[in-house]
Amino acid sequence: MENLKTPVAPGPNIPRNKLPFKFNWNWNAIFFYSVFIATAYFVLVPLVTLVYSSFNAGKGRLPFEEAGFTFDNYIKVFTDPVTFTIVGNTVVFAIGAISTAMIFAIFLAWTLERSNIPGRMVLYGLILVPMAIPNVIYAISWTQLLDPTIGLINLGFQGLFGFEKGPFNVYTLPGMFFIQGIHMVPTSFLMIAATFKTLDPSLEEQSAICGKNVFTTTRRITLPILRPAILAAIIYFLIVAIETFEIPGTLGLTARKPLLSTQIYYASSPIAGQMPDYGFVSVLGAILLIFALILITIYQKLTRNSERFATVTGKGYRPKRMDLGKWKIPVTIGVWVFVIMSVFLPFIVLIWTSLHPYYVKPSLETLKSVSFAAYVEVFNEPKMGEIIGNTLILTIGAGIATAVLGMLIGWLVVKSSFGTKARQALNTLSFVPQAVPAIVTGLALMFFYIRMPFGLYGTLWLLIIGVMTRYLAFTSRSYISAQMQISKELEEASVVCGASLPRTMRKILIPLMGPVILNTFLWVAVHAMRELSVVIMLYSPKSLVISTKIWSYWEGGWTAKASVLGVFLIIILSILVFGGQMLVNRLSKKYV
Repeated sequence: MENLKTPVAPGPNIPRNKLPFKFNWNWNAIFFYSVFIATAYFVLVPLVTLVYSSFNAGKGRLPFEEAGFTFDNYIKVFTDPVTFTIVGNTVVFAIGAISTAMIFAIFLAWTLERSNIPGRMVLYGLILVPMAIPNVIYAISWTQLLDPTIGLINLGFQGLFGFEKGPFNVYTLPGMFFIQGIHMVPTSFLMIAATFKTLDPSLEEQSAICGKNVFTTTRRITLPILRPAILAAIIYFLIVAIETFEIPGTLGLTARKPLLSTQIYYASSPIAGQMPDYGFVSVLGAILLIFALILITIYQKLTRNSERFATVTGKGYRPKRMDLGKWKIPVTIGVWVFVIMSVFLPFIVLIWTSLHPYYVKPSLETLKSVSFAAYVEVFNEPKMGEIIGNTLILTIGAGIATAVLGMLIGWLVVKSSFGTKARQALNTLSFVPQAVPAIVTGLALMFFYIRMPFGLYGTLWLLIIGVMTRYLAFTSRSYISAQMQISKELEEASVVCGASLPRTMRKILIPLMGPVILNTFLWVAVHAMRELSVVIMLYSPKSLVISTKIWSYWEGGWTAKASVLGVFLIIILSILVFGGQMLVNRLSKKYV
């Protein structure tokens, strides 16, 4: 017994390396599981809350207020004929929007990447401009263009062709999905343009040798080869279309065409005197989630096997553009018509609307009534400074938080020494938010934080969490792709020289990934500044931002004021996008 020694606590006279016991902290495991738990919290909290709410909440009753489960909400939804009308509208809207977007996107991608159209670089930049225009503002612009009574395009057709009334009506389901499709064209174009650019032209040349014209070659050779990329884009943007709220919300009330996303908002925020039915909207959210999960599963399968259609190999690949010949003038005119329709007209009419208290037909006479009164009223509002400040905090906070967590996920998935299953689980978990519709994320976060004692409900912190959850999938994918391009030899050399992991990341990885870090931050920041789908479910009078203020102006009938903030937001977003891209290009050249 006398040989047994009692552990002695360290004191001033006892060095730690002489202690009879030692701590064996596995810092790699702590780091990995800390990031895993944080990711799981942001991703799984909305999903679990939504599912629980669909079985627990009721009319005028939030989830967690009463114990127990019930199928009453599901029975109520699936026995109501209106539900099938809403689902049908959503399906038609999504298919119509993606059809519109892909027709234009494929035409533009082929024209700008595979043909010798003049002014290609100018057209390329102009096509991307609508990405800086928030969906709500874009919809407001098109109401002034395609309104059946006062729409500028309809008035033009009446004047030119003598129509008694305009042939177009934006307040219909086709009108809604046309506007949504046009607004999705720039992102769709970016997603598929690279595949057109890298297509090996030898196959098309062989078709030309056989006497086939340009359009036959495109239909029978080019498009079938690019089928995986095009199908992946279609599935991805179907997800975007079924979850979108802004354009259906702006146009759908007048059109009387409710979709799942708009019904969720209006049922959870009813007009005065009515009780919100949280159980009903939770089931609608679950339906929307199931649609998205099915589509995201198909998307993953399509992108997993796309290497079978690779055409860029080591066999003398040489990109070449087709000569449009006699079709050059018609195709060029067609592209410029699209640019004028999708870029110039909406922005011009938005400025025009902001200069009048109500919409008037542009003419020399009405030009005399131009006034900046709406600008003065908007920027003199007592809370406008606070609203702009909140927007900046949301933009910067969400951008930094999402970029940091996405970068940590990317490093752990690609570079960490953990087992394959653990890294794959983190990879899958970080991709889940892509399948959760934005308005569903906002709804579930509202349910969760309104009952929690954290004091986050109604604050900017909750808006940041919502935006962070929404865009985590994009940032993690971006960092995973970038990390794969950086060899482990650089990190190993740093470790051999005695550098710690934090120092290696600070001195090696972060400088090399500077362009990617800045690019993802800018992407999230731009989307955070214009975000409405998530924010509209979470904001309070103390956390108003520009996007929610635009929506309140629109709902209140203050079109001129909404247009003023729209013009302001477009200018800020354009500066952020183009200024950021210049900085990204400089960083890319520095580390190339």
